[in-house]
Amino acid sequence: MGHTPGADWRSQLAAAKDVPVAQLVGEHVVLTVHLDSARRNEGQDPEALLRTYERVLAVEDALSGLDGKDPRDRRSPLRYFVSEAKAGINPNAYTDRVAYPSDSIDEALNAEQLMKSWGIWHELGHMHQQSSWLWESVDEVTVNLYSLAVQRDAGRPTRLADDGTPGVVRKYLATAAGKKDFNGMGGDGFFVRLAMFEQLRLAFGDRFYPELHKLARRSGKAGDPQQYLVLNASRWGLTVTPETRAAVAALALPDPDRDPTTLDITKAS
Repeated sequence: MGHTPGADWRSQLAAAKDVPVAQLVGEHVVLTVHLDSARRNEGQDPEALLRTYERVLAVEDALSGLDGKDPRDRRSPLRYFVSEAKAGINPNAYTDRVAYPSDSIDEALNAEQLMKSWGIWHELGHMHQQSSWLWESVDEVTVNLYSLAVQRDAGRPTRLADDGTPGVVRKYLATAAGKKDFNGMGGDGFFVRLAMFEQLRLAFGDRFYPELHKLARRSGKAGDPQQYLVLNASRWGLTVTPETRAAVAALALPDPDRDPTTLDITKAS
């Protein structure tokens, strides 16, 4: 069954017969869940829920530079698809589809919880990553740039202030250059790497990542994503080829006003 905006959601759910799923459709999202899950959450306001999804997606699309000022930067006319999956699996995302397990699906059906749900922000974030500056060890790292953007929009303190991440970042940055291994960090490595990506935003402003996304859409085939990022985003801490080092030098860029590695991620806003 599908929900018609303005209709009585509870009545629709009660009247549904011989249908396995309920579906909510917004301007940029389709949410499909088992009918039993929808009935369990019948007290929720479906319009409020869809507005919340639209808010989350608008924030993530904005970080992606999808401002519509150029045809290449328009938001997709296709809707993001969020669906209920079997219990016991990890939430996952692939090609404009998010699958959320049935034992956690209530989180996806509650507007208030959705604005606290790092997990859903994260999975929707996978829809926005770009291959030009994506490689294996940051697949589960750069996705959280979009989660951080939603967190800021919600007025919540940065997650990077938790769990001792700032101290680990300082320790890593203090390591001798020849001993740094950005891609090999284990344990807290996901959030240490994320913090260093966040320092780029703090250094260069909120337009940094939207402009990087726009640039990637115009760059065509980028080659090695790590070298692409070093060249186009002044990214530190990665292994740099002689060719990339020469290309960066040829740009004759000025030093930043502040060393990005010294910026305090606990005060990110």
